[in-house]
Amino acid sequence: MTERATDRATDRATRITIGCMGDAGGRSLPARAKGAARGLGSYVGSRSLKQKALGAGAGAVLLSAPFGGLAGAPPPGPADLAVGEAVRVGPFEVTLRGATTLPYVGGVVNAAETNRVLCVLAEVTTVGDRPEYGVTLSGAVRPPADGGVVAVGEGGDFPLRGSDGAAQAALAVVSDGAVESGNLDRLNPGVTYTVVLAWEQEGSWSGDSVTVTLDGLTWVEEDSIGLMPQRWNDLDEPVYSATLPVVPGLLTVAEP
Repeated sequence: MTERATDRATDRATRITIGCMGDAGGRSLPARAKGAARGLGSYVGSRSLKQKALGAGAGAVLLSAPFGGLAGAPPPGPADLAVGEAVRVGPFEVTLRGATTLPYVGGVVNAAETNRVLCVLAEVTTVGDRPEYGVTLSGAVRPPADGGVVAVGEGGDFPLRGSDGAAQAALAVVSDGAVESGNLDRLNPGVTYTVVLAWEQEGSWSGDSVTVTLDGLTWVEEDSIGLMPQRWNDLDEPVYSATLPVVPGLLTVAEP
């Protein structure tokens, strides 16, 4: 932009700004205000090209404010979570260790013949003073979008749904590196559990990592209709995200 063009744009922005200084009825400015306007015009005229351009840009932002020019920044995304890093999610302290695949998890995920089970290995401790439901934890862990998770109704055994309508993880205990049969329904306070969060996975999926996202949980003392007071509620907002390596042979299935 040439200096002459910048002068024209700046003068026009100045006239618009001065016009906006009038009252709502469109009355002209009093003499004192007109003098201030002339002073402003003289000041603008003495500025350098760079200063004029910056001033014109600032004026444009201010004029665009009613149309969203000063809208707040979008909320931050989930914080990066490293493998082995412990974080607090509601009443739980959660540490993600890695991921692997298994042919099945007895009594929890019975995958279709051509599919398998994606397992995320974690350590979980309930830090409060009361037992917590296993579904409170599994509901806060979103199905890995890049993990080939089978949607509900496409086969397999998923009686539950996550908050976004996708398959909710099953939760099973790991003992000596083997995944035990049966769903973990409750996590007692002060006890550290080694668990897997498990989803049915498409047999054609291939990859060396998956992205696991954890939602925030908030405490509800009393709900609006009084049916489910004193509980943890999923905020349906991701707060942590971790990229986990998929390690073949990380876990085995416990013998029945």
